Amino acid sequence: MDLSTPRTVSQASSSRLGPWPVILLKILLPISVASVSLALLTSQATPTIPQADFASHYSCMPPVHTVRILSYEPLILHIENFLTETERKYLHQLATPHYKNSTTYTLNGTEIASGARTSTSAFLPFDDGVVSCITQRAAEFQGFESVANVESIQATKYEEGQQFKPHYDWFLPKERNLSLNRASTFFAILAANCTNCGTIFPRLLYDWEREDEKLCKYVECGQKSLVVKPIPGSAIFWRNLHENGTGNKLTWHAGLPVLDGTKVGLNIWTRTNVSDS
Repeated sequence: MDLSTPRTVSQASSSRLGPWPVILLKILLPISVASVSLALLTSQATPTIPQADFASHYSCMPPVHTVRILSYEPLILHIENFLTETERKYLHQLATPHYKNSTTYTLNGTEIASGARTSTSAFLPFDDGVVSCITQRAAEFQGFESVANVESIQATKYEEGQQFKPHYDWFLPKERNLSLNRASTFFAILAANCTNCGTIFPRLLYDWEREDEKLCKYVECGQKSLVVKPIPGSAIFWRNLHENGTGNKLTWHAGLPVLDGTKVGLNIWTRTNVSDS
């Protein structure tokens, strides 16, 4: 994720959805079928999945998603069951040997190490069949977006004491001499055994007493800001840009500090041409 300079912005309304009711959308797609051994699917422990065996028998079929709208402005969705259990374990194992200190970017696009982002990260190979499938899934979720517009998927691991301070995923293209910007973000959870270590949107303030308590399974209802819990297999999706291609300052967000345990997720960014913005 890119780190941009904080900008002053008025706070969002205390109503999460304004006049709209809470909407529950179920995307009924075929359940993913991966021909792996029954022992892998039924084990209560986290097994070591032989990568070659899993990949060679893997069938790229999307699981059944349940999508919940968390915010209309900016659009933020919670996608339950975005990844299957076997996909999560496989990708977790695939990334593990390749983690390096995470980096951020300056306004002019220079990549730097920063105390604002203290996690470790690893880009996953697109030619891996499972990675390619997840990339295609992210593209199709966005109305059959071109896979070419989806960046290389990045696995990010947060261990005790690590965080990503508030930032934007979008940037200022003209300052980097670019015609592209990050239109959207998925953050999908591979593994998490930490508490109070979700993704926070500090500028989105809600009165949770006005919302259905069932939402508390997915968000931290004790917080005034929107904080999405890191539920393995689930993903958050949000739009970074306004319709005119400019960055939405309400997407200011952070990965909260991990006080205990670990959190591992996937960053999936999709770019769009904003040369006319």
